[in-house]
Amino acid sequence: MQQFSTGVQKVVSDYFQCRQHKLLRSLYPPVYQKGVIELKTDSDAIETTYESISRKHDNGIVLDNGIMIFNASSSKGGELSFLNNTVAAYKDMIDLRRGNLTIIAWEWK
Repeated sequence: MQQFSTGVQKVVSDYFQCRQHKLLRSLYPPVYQKGVIELKTDSDAIETTYESISRKHDNGIVLDNGIMIFNASSSKGGELSFLNNTVAAYKDMIDLRRGNLTIIAWEWK
C-alpha cells in the first residue's frame, strides 16, 4: 500500500468529503414553484401570484426564496387592501415534521 504525505492525505480526504456532500445534496435538488395563493381574513381576501426556488434538507426543513405579486382583489378599505398592486421578495422556512411555516417578506418599491 502506498503511503502519502499528510498534505496529500488531506487533499484526498477533502476531495472525497466534497464528492460525498455533492451526492447528498443531489438527493434533494432545488425545486421551482409557481402558483396562486389566496390570503383570507374574516372580512377580506386577496390573491397573490408567486414564483420561488426551494430546497428540502435532511432534517425536514424546506427553505424557499421567491417573489409575490399581489393583485388588486382586496376590498377597497379592507384589512388586506394595503397589499393591492404590491410586489414583495420573500423567504420562508417550512418545518414539514411540525407543520410550521414562517414567512418574511419585503415590499419591492
